[in-house]
This record gives sequence, structure tokens and C-alpha cells, in this order.
Amino acid sequence: MIGCDGVNSVIANFIGLKPPKQSTMGRARGFANYKNGHGFSPEFVTINKGHVMLGRFPLDHNLVFWFVTRPINHTSRFNNFKRYIKNHIVSTRISKGFPREMLEMIQNCDVDSLTFNGTQYQAPWELPNTRLRKGIVTIAGDAMHVMAPFLGQGGSTALEDAIVLARCLATQRRAEV
Repeated sequence: MIGCDGVNSVIANFIGLKPPKQSTMGRARGFANYKNGHGFSPEFVTINKGHVMLGRFPLDHNLVFWFVTRPINHTSRFNNFKRYIKNHIVSTRISKGFPREMLEMIQNCDVDSLTFNGTQYQAPWELPNTRLRKGIVTIAGDAMHVMAPFLGQGGSTALEDAIVLARCLATQRRAEV
């Protein structure tokens, strides 16, 4: 069994991998629906100001996915206050220096689509001396090496995992033939 079951991996827990650590970065994300169209170009846009990143990705003529990553102390107090989160992002120092249309996108987002949570990571120095399998069970992907999403390495690492796994399986298959 190959467990690629993400950051809260049951398989990693079964194998005995140390749990991921909580990052000091949090992320809010949601969807903004523009009934008359948004007018954004069909491209992924990010803007960095200090330690805050604001991004958007139009999904179609009306719907835009957006996110904000920023330093946090605690996330649990925000989980049930979606309206507060939306207003907090737009009304605090986070909003200074960002384009008005991006802040309006957040202000006008669908509150039900809004999520806010902390990010997690697996310390890379913990992996080299760690057993990554137990019997016929092994792990790959975020279950093995959790990465914060703003590092831009998740997709790349997933492809590398797939290539290594395919090579291992091909070698095993040749040995059986």
C-alpha cells in the first residue's frame, strides 16, 4: 500500500513518522463571484508586500479563486468567524499597498467559501534517518514530506515522487520477470 493521503496522513501515523509542525504562516482563501463578469485577465496573479502575499486566479468569466498568506500567531480563534476574517483582511495593515480591485474581490467574496487555517511542514532534516515504510505499507507525497503551499514546491515534489515510484516499480517488475 502506498499512502499519499496528505498532511494529516493516517499512513504516516501508522508508520510512525513524526507529525508535521505548525508554521507561523496562515492562509485565507475563498471565491468571489461576479454576476456581470470580473474583467480580470485569465492568469494567475500574486502580489507580495512585506510578509503578505495576495493572489487570484480567475476560474471562468464570473468566478475568481483568491488567497492571502500572512504571518499568524494562532489560527483556532479565526475558524468560526468567517465574516470577521474577511473584514479583518481588508481593514488591517494587510490591505495597505494592494490594488483596490483585489481588496474588493475579498470584500465581496462568498462567505461560505471562506477558509482560514495555518500551514504545516515536515522538517526536511527529520526525513533522512526515518523509516518510510512498515511491512508492505509506504508513503509518498505530502504524507511523507509536508510543505507549506506558498513555497511553490508541492507540485514539483509530487512529480518527482511519481517518477521515483515509477522507477522503483519498474525495477521490481523487471526483477520478477
